[in-house]
Amino acid sequence: MTRKEDFGVKVQRVRDLISEKKLDAVVIQSQANFTWLTGARSFIGLASVVACATVIVDLKDVTVVVNSIEHLRIAEEELKPLSEVIEIKSFPWYDDKSQEAILNKLLGGKKHVADGALAAEFTTIRAELTEYEADSYRKTGVETAGILEDVIKSLAKGVTEFEVAGMLSNKYWAAGIEPITMLIAFDKRLRYKHPLPANNSLVDFGMLSVCTRREGLVVSATRHVAVGDVLPEIEKIYNNVAGLEVFLMENSKPGKNIGELFSELQGEYKEIGYEDEWQMHHQGGTAGYLARDIRAYTNTTANIVNNHALAWNPSIKGIKLEETLIAKETGAEVITHTGKFIYKTINMYGKEFLIPDIIRV
Repeated sequence: MTRKEDFGVKVQRVRDLISEKKLDAVVIQSQANFTWLTGARSFIGLASVVACATVIVDLKDVTVVVNSIEHLRIAEEELKPLSEVIEIKSFPWYDDKSQEAILNKLLGGKKHVADGALAAEFTTIRAELTEYEADSYRKTGVETAGILEDVIKSLAKGVTEFEVAGMLSNKYWAAGIEPITMLIAFDKRLRYKHPLPANNSLVDFGMLSVCTRREGLVVSATRHVAVGDVLPEIEKIYNNVAGLEVFLMENSKPGKNIGELFSELQGEYKEIGYEDEWQMHHQGGTAGYLARDIRAYTNTTANIVNNHALAWNPSIKGIKLEETLIAKETGAEVITHTGKFIYKTINMYGKEFLIPDIIRV
């Protein structure tokens, strides 16, 4: 599948939504939806929520409206593969009236809403990855994990969290991957659930968690490092979290209700003696164009669909396991396993599961 073909599939999904809602057009303004539809980098800052251009989709045409600052980059780099199927209209960045005139000409007399008013519906139509997206996601997943693992293997006692963040950033950008989140904790800072890097040095044990993005798709992964031997209490907790991760992998199948899965996960925590630990941190959920598109809760009504991106992150007392998956009828496909790391073999459900182990340095 080509990017142009991928675009055609998604435009049809949007047009089906337009018809379902008895509209004439939809105005797409969010970064996630813009990039999902077009494959274009529609941000300026990495954390941008609103796209730097607007896409208008009606039952006949797709038009991008962009200011003069972003026009050349968007046209010549981001949307060039779609130049035959997208019309681009530009306005001077300093002239709001010119922008309004373009929008009025495109939308005048048409019943339309912005994608923000259809947030749940867009989450639904983004859910099933196309063949093009899945192929891209797999490549980013393996590269993300590979870089994370190369860095963690290279660590030594005394390295700081800031230094590790720099190492990761350098390698991700060099690979054309955007490092959008880095959570790094050594020793005493493992008690923080979202440990932004600090000037804290590695002594005994550490965790590196990343969210990366390429072509809009976000990959999540976590790895752990120990200087020398791993303490028995840490090994015990790690094995328990590994069992939780395997439970989630086994049950990440199309048709599974996410709320029911979360309730079952609570039972798994209780069974291993950590009944309240799930309360300390969210457990993950669906992924894709956001790090977590839908976080799992007891009352989550959405079901997992085929080719759904998922990222689970069960955790107990400073140990968190995290992989990115694609849900399949045959079982979850882990896209963040490189096969070049050290793995634990977990025997559950009559199968063997591989879980990344703690690397010793």
